[in-house]
Amino acid sequence: MKMSKVAKMIGVDRRTIYNWVTHESLEHLFSEGAKNEGDRELSEQDIFVINTINYLRQNMTTDWDEIAERIEEGYQVTDLSIGAVDVDTGKTPLQQFTRTLAIAQERDAALKQLEEAQKELREIESRYETKLDELRDHYEAKLEEERKRGREDVIEERKQSREEMERLLREIAELRYEIGKLESSTPRTKKGDASDE
Repeated sequence: MKMSKVAKMIGVDRRTIYNWVTHESLEHLFSEGAKNEGDRELSEQDIFVINTINYLRQNMTTDWDEIAERIEEGYQVTDLSIGAVDVDTGKTPLQQFTRTLAIAQERDAALKQLEEAQKELREIESRYETKLDELRDHYEAKLEEERKRGREDVIEERKQSREEMERLLREIAELRYEIGKLESSTPRTKKGDASDE
């Protein structure tokens, strides 16, 4: 829609709308068609942005950065002034109805896509959750197996050490026995006998 018609709908001067569209704090809020230097064509969204700017300046703030921030955050005034009804938009009621129907269908399609995407995301999360649970169980079982094997190794080492100690004690006992036998079988010479020779 042309700026002059939008100006009449909103109730502001055409030059004011031009200033808003080209203002450095606000220009990023408008479509490329609105910013087109040669032939500016404002979309429905551009009209709502202009209407919101007008409302904010009249009722809340005149700070451009604050206005831009509020619009970026989603604040929007969609109720147009009563004078908007008298403006010839160039569209017949049938065209407007068709456009409204098309928008509704686009919205429904977008919502359906969003729902399908969310469902797919939940399925992916579920798959990964299941896989993570399986991996966790696998590694916990492996860790428990390592612990058990470690305990068994310690027990086995203790058993071998005990057996080795018992073997050594038996050998020591046998050696003492042999030493005892040797000591008892060797004749002892008396001190006096040794000096006689």
